[in-house]
Amino acid sequence: MTHERPRRHRIALLTATALVGSALAVAGNAGTALAAPNTYRTISVTAAGSGYVLTNTIGGTYAFGSVRYHGNPAGFSGSIVGVSTTADGSGYAAISSAGQVYAYGSVQHRGNPTGFSGSIAGISTTANGSGYVAVSTTGQVYAYGSVQHRGNPTGFSGSIVGVSATADGSGYAAISNTGQVYAYGSVQHRGNPVGFSGSVVGISTTADGSGYAAISSTGQVYAYGSVTYRGNPTGFTGGIAGVSVTANGAGYAAVSGTGQVYAYGTVSYWGNGDPGSTSVSGMRATVVDKARAEAANPAHNREIGGTDCNFYSTALGVGPRCANGWIGQAWCADFAKWIWGQSGARTNGLDAGAVSFSRYSTWRSDTSFPNLAGVQPGDVVGWRFHTGDSRNDHVGVVVAVSGDTITTVDGNFSNMVKANTFNRTHAEISGYASPLT
Repeated sequence: MTHERPRRHRIALLTATALVGSALAVAGNAGTALAAPNTYRTISVTAAGSGYVLTNTIGGTYAFGSVRYHGNPAGFSGSIVGVSTTADGSGYAAISSAGQVYAYGSVQHRGNPTGFSGSIAGISTTANGSGYVAVSTTGQVYAYGSVQHRGNPTGFSGSIVGVSATADGSGYAAISNTGQVYAYGSVQHRGNPVGFSGSVVGISTTADGSGYAAISSTGQVYAYGSVTYRGNPTGFTGGIAGVSVTANGAGYAAVSGTGQVYAYGTVSYWGNGDPGSTSVSGMRATVVDKARAEAANPAHNREIGGTDCNFYSTALGVGPRCANGWIGQAWCADFAKWIWGQSGARTNGLDAGAVSFSRYSTWRSDTSFPNLAGVQPGDVVGWRFHTGDSRNDHVGVVVAVSGDTITTVDGNFSNMVKANTFNRTHAEISGYASPLT
């Protein structure tokens, strides 16, 4: 059995809000209010393809593999439209449609584009973060630090949708949504995409500019020069939003508007961005509603009759009896299991130990799905508090996801059922499981 009491003080420190049960009452049969869908515009891979970073339009940043997470853009106007990582993943830069640049880690902030018409369409950093280039939808190029300004695209139809710099900043390429490629400096022009459906949404060059890849919103990849064609994304939702190639062109990754990542060649797949949602349906909606309702139920939401004496273990019927007839044992897992069971989810193999959720067939560990990539309302999140120990020490039921902010309803939290809000990047998260019918 997993002992959960050490977490009660830890969670109080990391939560932005610890909501009391009465604040979670569900009015009638009202739908569960959740975050709006996240929309992704770009992805950026490291030189070797060992990691990648993606951002959504509200600033949610997801760093995978060798890319180090440093923070999310905040306080911007417009929306986030681009992100670019350094060669080794030690830093990245993001940019808003209004031209606000956010530099993290080894990327040096050099300034923000101003005076442009239209809006900013993208950003690209050099390999070591000493410079970056941005472009507007009307073709105005802004070069900073070690990136040399070589000229602005002109005469295109549609709008400019992306820009990509070489490793040393000696060249860059831009592309329009109708497929016109503009190559400058050390980037060699190899051709323009033709015959695509939808529109072109991005371009990415190799480190030396000897090749580039472009991609359409319907997933058609166009590989030129030293970039090796590996295949097209299929089965995505929300349209394809961007592409990024490795330094030598041996691999590339694409991302859909809902955060689905497609990795090819030498790019390692690490996970998807959080898709967000406007609503949940079916069993997941039931899980969320029941968890919220239990937090507001004074007959169930606290220990009664002694330490660890609780309704949920009693309802499941396994464990030592308290003087009042209830069962008394550490009960966060019993709470989550009861919620799932009452909602129609399969609970075979789950027991009073929080670790049992890590044996559930849908368990996604933090090493394979960092930062709770793909977590949704209705899932159960696990926590561990002992260095070097991968077992769960505590679990909670996810009721809301909004960018980097996760809200769970937890049993056995300070002897009660309570809602807790935390950042998905917290170091003590061990992973999550999704309910099956």
